Amino acid sequence: MYLIVDWTAVLEEAKRHKVTALLYPAIRSMDGVPEIVFNKVCGTAITVAAASEAMLKEQRRILDLLEAHQIPCAILKGTSVAYLYPHPELRTIGDIDILVDENKLDYTCSIIQEHEFAPTYTAEKHLCLQKGAVWAEMHRMVSVFPENEKGRFTKQYMTDALRHMQTAEIDGIRFPMLSGSYQIISLLAHMEQHLATSGIGLRQVCDWAVTVHVHRDDFSEETLSLLECCGLLQFAKIMTRLCE
Repeated sequence: MYLIVDWTAVLEEAKRHKVTALLYPAIRSMDGVPEIVFNKVCGTAITVAAASEAMLKEQRRILDLLEAHQIPCAILKGTSVAYLYPHPELRTIGDIDILVDENKLDYTCSIIQEHEFAPTYTAEKHLCLQKGAVWAEMHRMVSVFPENEKGRFTKQYMTDALRHMQTAEIDGIRFPMLSGSYQIISLLAHMEQHLATSGIGLRQVCDWAVTVHVHRDDFSEETLSLLECCGLLQFAKIMTRLCE
């Protein structure tokens, strides 16, 4: 029995969720993919890979600035998840998200503004700066947490995040990111906020899938207990089942 694929619907859905480039490794070895579909996916993959490389280099330039001024920081979302993918360059990077200490946020932004970045808007959890097509979101917190007991616990727990970091790498370009439970909570809180506001997309689902797959041994009883204290355990279970 042959599977009949509505390739128009596949491409439309992939484009809507900004995951078209992720199709390329699979359809390259598939039989029966229409040439026009293959060409569109291949073209998108090339475009995304080039954009990802440019964004990665711009991210490194910003990190070099902060390191020169001895400002601890960590990359959130974006490349902090992309490096887990089999083909990191195919994971679309929308902007550069950097976590810094809240007390150093204004100082950090002033440094970046000296290098052609201009402020665009301010939100509860971050300040946004722009240089051409590059957007940098400087975060004072990883996410906005609910005003309840578990939300306050999570917010307090994550104030220690910048003391728990690791270094990751894509194509020889290194960057700091949160480690262990801090990275897990950051991703879950980001997805939960997306779900409650603009809606969750396939890109966030893919991010969680690769995270759980690579770090499945890190989900110890201690980690699960921590997620329960943060009010994120049930959400993590639902998202993991969705990935399955």
